[in-house]
Amino acid sequence: MIENLNTQNLAPFLDELDVVFNDMDKEFEDAAKYYGFSCAGCDDNCCKSLFYHYTAAEYLFLARGMDGLSDGERTSAFERADAYASAMAGAPNGGNSPQRIICPLNVFGGCILYGFRPMICRLFGLPHEFTRPAGGRVSGPGCDRFLEVCKEKEYRRFDRTPYYARLAGLEKSLRNATGINGKIKMTVADMLVYMEAGVKT
Repeated sequence: MIENLNTQNLAPFLDELDVVFNDMDKEFEDAAKYYGFSCAGCDDNCCKSLFYHYTAAEYLFLARGMDGLSDGERTSAFERADAYASAMAGAPNGGNSPQRIICPLNVFGGCILYGFRPMICRLFGLPHEFTRPAGGRVSGPGCDRFLEVCKEKEYRRFDRTPYYARLAGLEKSLRNATGINGKIKMTVADMLVYMEAGVKT
């Protein structure tokens, strides 16, 4: 089970993911600087978006971040995650439609594990493109905030494909080394609920 893995023993994999994320952050920041894009003053909040995450690597990296919190901070985060999960369970379609519920890691308008946040939390907002593994190019226009303030700016190529490929390769190596199998599809709140269950067992 994922929750029984020691993040310290997985340091090489998580350190490698940290490098991937740092490279990703740098390219995002360079692109944002080109566009003059900033989240400052945005009336929306992407932490209220319904994002799913699909890798054990991202889960374990977030768990590494949780390990660095105080007992009180972890307990509070677990409580917010439980409340999030309950709210989603009571939402239309069992929470399968987008809900405007704030991520349990967002406290006073900021992420308490910003350096450990999953991939989509790092890439969301800017126009981009990527190539599917089976072929075919996909593009995205950027978030509503971007379209509002930067739509006149000429597109600067932001290809997510190399980052997806690096994460997929790392995920494969991690699973081969640990025996983790099965599909993963979790929100950050789901991850915290899963971690909490592991702590209690």
